[in-house]
Amino acid sequence: MPDRPALPAALRRHPVAHRGLHDPARGVIENSRAAIARAAAAGYGVEIDIQLSADGEAMVFHDDDLERLTPEAGPLRLRSAAELSRIPLRGSAETIPHPGRDPRPCRQRPAAGRDQGPGRRPRPARRRPRIPRRQAARRP
Repeated sequence: MPDRPALPAALRRHPVAHRGLHDPARGVIENSRAAIARAAAAGYGVEIDIQLSADGEAMVFHDDDLERLTPEAGPLRLRSAAELSRIPLRGSAETIPHPGRDPRPCRQRPAAGRDQGPGRRPRPARRRPRIPRRQAARRP
């Protein structure tokens, strides 16, 4: 078996929670809002998976098919975002996250003053620069 390349130092310094910090035994399913919130609260970066619905909307879900994580069957890509966002995640009270309609997973922040560990700080979501009103009115 060939040797694996070394893990980049940046990933060792700033751990990333793959599909969120999930724990199915506690009802925290991978790529769920709760898994994303737990990872953010622990100070981890978060990697999530995106699949497109039949109507081209982004859905937070790893598998191509629904069977493993929901009580439904069949390809995710054949269902609308509205339909998918009503499907419960197996073992959880949550449904499949739809970032276009439910931005909460992207806006979760750890409580202020919470210990993030040595050298760790939560990283804010991408923010747009504020433009004073006078400049904004002049933009083409």
